[in-house]
Amino acid sequence: MVGSGRHASVRAGGQYPRGGACFLPTSLAASAQRGGGWGGRPAPSQWRGHIANGGILSLDSSLTSGGNQTLGGTATINLNDAGARLAIDGTGATALGSNVVVRGQGNIGTAINVAGNNLLTNNGLISADVSGGTLNITAPASGGGSSFINNGTLRAINGASLLLSTNITSNTGSQIVAGAGSSVVQNGVTLNGVINASGTGVFTAVSSASNVLNGVNFTGTLDLTSISNSRERIANGATINGAVNIANGGILSLDSSLTSGGNQTLGGTATINLNDAGARLARAPRRWARTSSCAGRAISAQPSTSLATTC
Repeated sequence: MVGSGRHASVRAGGQYPRGGACFLPTSLAASAQRGGGWGGRPAPSQWRGHIANGGILSLDSSLTSGGNQTLGGTATINLNDAGARLAIDGTGATALGSNVVVRGQGNIGTAINVAGNNLLTNNGLISADVSGGTLNITAPASGGGSSFINNGTLRAINGASLLLSTNITSNTGSQIVAGAGSSVVQNGVTLNGVINASGTGVFTAVSSASNVLNGVNFTGTLDLTSISNSRERIANGATINGAVNIANGGILSLDSSLTSGGNQTLGGTATINLNDAGARLARAPRRWARTSSCAGRAISAQPSTSLATTC
């Protein structure tokens, strides 16, 4: 069913046709509790939306009283092809409930109708899970002042890629996961919190000086090889349990210029592999201060950077 404006209706299990757009201007959870918003019928216990063939579902703060809304219940939103989109529209705040799943490929975040600065909070699961496909998370409502908060799980599985194209603030209990044979790609943004790359899964970064890992707890493989001239900057220290592979123009920077107080530690059980003649473990800024060494490796930064004894 195709809806427009404030009176849009959503059919459980509905398929949005070619070029269709459905706008959700209010809280689905509240609508379900009232038993309304479903054409006078009782709200279903589980809602599934299938989006493909140019279809777009918009969570539209511009049509919402106060600009703030929540998608609750046990919704599963299936982004079924590369052009599928879960759009965020208008200035306000949008929340995905703890039992909401957004899965597949395509795009989450880019506005379709009204751009704005929107705070999108994920309390559930966002999963890139189509083999060979990419799910791209972009700035909510396309706003330069928008932000994304993760209280749940962002993951790539089944040979898919999750492309992170907006800064993400991760709170306690949340995680970013690259499953076996899959990849999470950092696309010029700042990330924090827990990042896990399991088995043959990898976390990688594009060639951008805007890639920052801020105080992360990282497990698995940090790949600065597969994408030419990959760039990664560590700020406020990191705990890395796994391998950092650097080649093909890749650079890992331990960056005191981005670190509160300038002092940071790289801890955990990290092995940093400089795999070709151009591979670099850099320190920033470029003035020498104090040098710490571990297992035959040395690094300098200003004011100080240290490698924990377990590295």
